[in-house]
Amino acid sequence: MEEKVACGWVKLWHPAGVQVTLPVTGLDDNAADLFAHVDAYLAAGFTATPPGLASGEDFMLVDRIIRVSQADGRGGSTPTLHFYEVSNDYKSLTVYLDTMDQQLDFEHASGLAMADVKPFPGKAAPKFGDSPDSDQFFAKAKVPFRVVFKPNPKWNAEDEAKAKIAPGGIYKVPRRLFVRYANERPNPLAALPGFFAADPSVADINKKLGEMVALRDKDKAEAWRMFKEHADKAGLQFDGARREFFNPDTGTEPTQ
Repeated sequence: MEEKVACGWVKLWHPAGVQVTLPVTGLDDNAADLFAHVDAYLAAGFTATPPGLASGEDFMLVDRIIRVSQADGRGGSTPTLHFYEVSNDYKSLTVYLDTMDQQLDFEHASGLAMADVKPFPGKAAPKFGDSPDSDQFFAKAKVPFRVVFKPNPKWNAEDEAKAKIAPGGIYKVPRRLFVRYANERPNPLAALPGFFAADPSVADINKKLGEMVALRDKDKAEAWRMFKEHADKAGLQFDGARREFFNPDTGTEPTQ
């Protein structure tokens, strides 16, 4: 009796970030064959989720951004960005830039400066292509950038449908929550242990200290601890007025 071979397809991810569709074959009456075929793909390095994503996370490619101002409850406003996914004319995700770190993260991921994203005078995110008046406020990334998000557990489809037909027609619970950018801003803190292990000169230490302005606020205290620890071991002192280290024993003074 001739055995029948079953053939199916499975979508998996290559470690380089490319999604591929692969054949899955086995005897028609033996599901274990199909199971083993998928196992072989996974053992070879293919993954069921895109590389770099945790369970429950997903990503989108964003190419257009519009900026609005959101009242912060303290008399000021918070820059708020609406992200538009490639081939989608409606907003896909909203991101709040409460800190300078968050603004720098956006600039690094998108290739856009905050000054490139002109504030939109309206409050709601407009549909792209709906009006030349609103379209002029869209900033377009030169290259679409990847944004990682996760579903909002508080979002509910039925509640959203009810809100849309109620007076005002606004459902304030977002469907998706921003997690991070796939192209994260480098963290200079990670390179400090190796830098100090190489026994740098005072001039190099002061140059590296100046680079720490790019650190995220939460990392600056740890960076200063590492600088101070090395300075104490090397017999260096810190000139607070010039914000530089110097060696009092060898006459290596702060730069003039």
